[in-house]
Amino acid sequence: MAEMPTLNVEGLLSALQTRFGGEWTCLFRQHHLSKAAQKGVLSATEYPDMQELLYAADVLVSDYSSCIWDFSLMFKPVFLFCPDLDKYSGVRDFYVPIEKWHFILTQSQDELEEKILNFDEAEYRREIERHHQELGDCETGQATRFMCERIYKECFPTHEAEE
Repeated sequence: MAEMPTLNVEGLLSALQTRFGGEWTCLFRQHHLSKAAQKGVLSATEYPDMQELLYAADVLVSDYSSCIWDFSLMFKPVFLFCPDLDKYSGVRDFYVPIEKWHFILTQSQDELEEKILNFDEAEYRREIERHHQELGDCETGQATRFMCERIYKECFPTHEAEE
C-alpha cells in the first residue's frame, strides 16, 4: 500500500513568502485521534480553541476539515491539499461535490505551490461570495444580540428584553 504524500512545509512556506511577502510560520493542527508527526511546524493540535487559531491565521491549508467553512467567512485564502482525493471519495461521499466548494483544490505539492504563487485575491473573493450565496449564508453580524435576547426571554418570560 502506498503511503499518502505529506505536506512539504519548506515548499509551502517558500511559496507563501514569494506570493504574499513577509515571514511565515506553519501551525499544524491534526485530528485529535491522529498520531502522525509533521516536521518543520509548530504543533497546535492541543490548543483548545480552533476558532482562535482560525482568527490568527492568514492562510489555511486543509483537507476535508469543516474548519474551511468557518474560515471562509473571513475571506482569507483556503487551499485544499487533497493528495488522497481519489481514495477518499471512493470511501466517503460529499454532500456537495468537492469541485463545487469554490476553494482552491490541489492534489499534489507542486500544484499547491503553483496555486499559491498564482493566487488572485479578487477572483477568490468572488468565488467565496458565490459559495456563500449558493449555500445560503445567514450571517448578519447580529447572532450574539439575537441569542442574548432569546436567553433573556426564556429566563424571564414576563419581562420585555431591553434594547
